[in-house]
Amino acid sequence: MEELDQVLERGDSVAILRYLRHNRIRASAEVVQHGQDFVAKGKGSSLGIEAWPVYEQVFLAALDLGETLLAERALGLLRKQFPDSARVGRLVGMQAEAEGTYAVAAEVYKSLREAHPTDPVVWKRWVSLAKAQGDLPEAIKRCNEYLKVFQNDSSAWQELAELYLLTGHLGKAAFCYEELVLSGPSIFSHHVALAEVYAAMGGAESLRLARKHYAQSMELHQGDDNLRSLYGMCSTCHALARCTHKSAHEDKSDAAVNGALFKLAVDKLKSHYRRVNPSMLPLVEVTLLQQAIGDASLQK
Repeated sequence: MEELDQVLERGDSVAILRYLRHNRIRASAEVVQHGQDFVAKGKGSSLGIEAWPVYEQVFLAALDLGETLLAERALGLLRKQFPDSARVGRLVGMQAEAEGTYAVAAEVYKSLREAHPTDPVVWKRWVSLAKAQGDLPEAIKRCNEYLKVFQNDSSAWQELAELYLLTGHLGKAAFCYEELVLSGPSIFSHHVALAEVYAAMGGAESLRLARKHYAQSMELHQGDDNLRSLYGMCSTCHALARCTHKSAHEDKSDAAVNGALFKLAVDKLKSHYRRVNPSMLPLVEVTLLQQAIGDASLQK
């Protein structure tokens, strides 16, 4: 497949817009540069049926860049051709959001949800509107309502988890990431995200769960470049060693597992910096050594 630089070098505006659209590349400046004449100078008729996706593409890019007049022109062409389209209706709401007229956007999305209750994109715009207004509790409420209808939407579980993190509800965020792990158990990044929440919650039980999911992430992505998991494993093992060391019921077998996982993560981190950035290796070694000092189980 051609690279973007090659397509840009040819200078064919239609081909450039098509490439960006098909590869879902949101290069707004390039889209406006190569697409504005089709909208503003009436050259869209030369595109045939491809004119409509180009108008939408230019509209979104114009919103990104604050090109209000160009966005209005593109939207006007779409509304004239598709006056009752839910897709165009969403664009009307997005324009209202961009202009800061949130009440107008809310009315647009309300009407669209009533007319198209199974359109997930309309629901998502409704959630994003609450976020844009800074009303995170309302965004959480709307996201939960969305998930009652679209329970298998992993992107919505991800969004809800991040909203809970922003509002300090770690337990609820963990639940959302658990749903992601259940729906995609082989996706290492889901395990990392869940592990980070458990690690932030603290306490021996949560730290063991964090360690478990860091380990699963390391198993799924076994290279030495899985840095979030490797550093997370080191810090979690360190925190768990300190936590259980103070307990009168320290589990010797668990301490051995903790030490082995700490060493595995340390070895992979050293391997990574030795290969990628040797000048950083001494600093990394000192940092990891400081974590191990005082915890005999991590020094074995």
